[in-house]
Amino acid sequence: MPRISRSLVAVTAIGLALAVACTPASDQPSAEDALCDSLAAFADSVQAIADLSPETDSVGDAQSAADAAPAAWDQVATAAAEVGEADETALNEAWSDLANTITNLPTDVPLSEAWDSVLASVDDVQGVYTEMRDGLGCA
Repeated sequence: MPRISRSLVAVTAIGLALAVACTPASDQPSAEDALCDSLAAFADSVQAIADLSPETDSVGDAQSAADAAPAAWDQVATAAAEVGEADETALNEAWSDLANTITNLPTDVPLSEAWDSVLASVDDVQGVYTEMRDGLGCA
């Protein structure tokens, strides 16, 4: 191979390597927007639990409201995987605690008797959600 061709190949290879290295692996702003959207949907599903009335709603109503949240949580987890600095572990733990609290509610007592533990778990989820949302700069 002539010297000019080798040089041209070397320069081209270096240029391609630089182009690949400088190209973002994913569209970070778009991934963050998707995470913000999924966080908002998840927050809405948790708010539906918080909006229950312990005087008129049953444990079954709380369990039904909680059944809507896992699909929203799955969207958060999927979107968070695309955002490098998103740490969804704390939110996942808070959500798991809330889901377990609701799952383990005795069905033979009024919701009002267990409402304080449900509300404490909701508050934990909302606190972690707010921290994550604010850290991402979601609207």
